[in-house]
Amino acid sequence: MKSSRPDQSDAERWRSLARLLGFSDFLSAADGFKSCEGPRPWVNARQPGIYFWLANDGQAYVGQSIQPRARLHQHMKAHGDIVQAAFQVCALDKLDRLEAQLVERAGEHFPLRNIKLAVSTASAVPFDGIVPPEEQAAFLAGGDLPVGEWRDLEQLARLQQRKFEQLRIHAIGDEVIAAAQLFVKRAIPRPADTEVGFWSATIRSSGLLMRVNVGQQEVFTIERRGRTASARIFTADRVDWMRSRRSPYQIRSFETRVRADQLAEWLIGKRLLSCRNLIIQLMRHTQALNSASHCPQLVRELHSARA
Repeated sequence: MKSSRPDQSDAERWRSLARLLGFSDFLSAADGFKSCEGPRPWVNARQPGIYFWLANDGQAYVGQSIQPRARLHQHMKAHGDIVQAAFQVCALDKLDRLEAQLVERAGEHFPLRNIKLAVSTASAVPFDGIVPPEEQAAFLAGGDLPVGEWRDLEQLARLQQRKFEQLRIHAIGDEVIAAAQLFVKRAIPRPADTEVGFWSATIRSSGLLMRVNVGQQEVFTIERRGRTASARIFTADRVDWMRSRRSPYQIRSFETRVRADQLAEWLIGKRLLSCRNLIIQLMRHTQALNSASHCPQLVRELHSARA
């Protein structure tokens, strides 16, 4: 069995390569990436830049973020075997170019968990077998696709039944369920056919009430704001200049907040197309990594009056 640490040769090669590629901040997953070696505070933890991490099986990953500590924490949830990371600051307008260069360089020395530049290529990926390229193009042009055949996810439904019942009796539960159904119906391609494999909807607790994730990334969240529900939506473009801000995720996206009861009027036109654009990118990039907490009940009533 592989140990919980990478082979010494892997660690040494990774460190030497990281230095050669310009990485200056070296971090350990053991303390949650709180400090650099030395020890010294990680003063660049909220600066845009490129990160490079090594897992205990000798595989590595290169990515970009404007909030690297938060992004590394997200990686830890999906890749629990990360043991060390390195980071270098980079100007926002140079992130994409430098990331592509470093993915290529790192891939010459380590097997990478990146799907290298998959989003920007025309090569076939698993998602293309579910939603063919011609259907993707039609969806991105504003057309509607069939919902598909909903599968019997009895085990997931049973695991999530208690949370779903709690949400139904929540003060704004109906509003939250309706918003989730509306988003899935309008923004997810063939939602029944891609469910669990490429996207999931999760019921949360306290102020964060529910979340839709596609691949490795959040795309839609409902939070309680006082007596109302607020939707946090990610798009591929800056669709509302005064309200959007850049997200910390690897694939470029922009965040906007809108009241849940205004979602139907907001999720149309260029905004809807930008949501779809981001979701197609994410589905072509990787399959869902967090579907174990998916709640089928939350999205099944897509043709009900509420949706």
